[in-house]
Amino acid sequence: MSLPFDQAVREEVIALQDTPAFQHSRLLRRKVEMLFGHMKKHFRFTRLKLRGLSGAAEEFLMMATVKSPPPDKDATARHPYAAPCSASLTQKEQATTISSR
Repeated sequence: MSLPFDQAVREEVIALQDTPAFQHSRLLRRKVEMLFGHMKKHFRFTRLKLRGLSGAAEEFLMMATVKSPPPDKDATARHPYAAPCSASLTQKEQATTISSR
């Protein structure tokens, strides 16, 4: 029986499987694969159209932005400093702003 030409490389990789660095790398790969699997199953994300790592990062960010849930209706009411712009204007300022449009 003959050995495959890459048998030595395979044995080296098998020896590295028990190292902490390999375990950490496998954990990170699993997280990324789970995210892409979820996007493919639920959002019909079939393949990346932009190439390279930066393109993949941009497309992933666009997909996450598009698919994020809408904000709560009362999100501004919960924040003490958030107020609609018209609330900080007086009635006279509002009238001049509306008439200048």
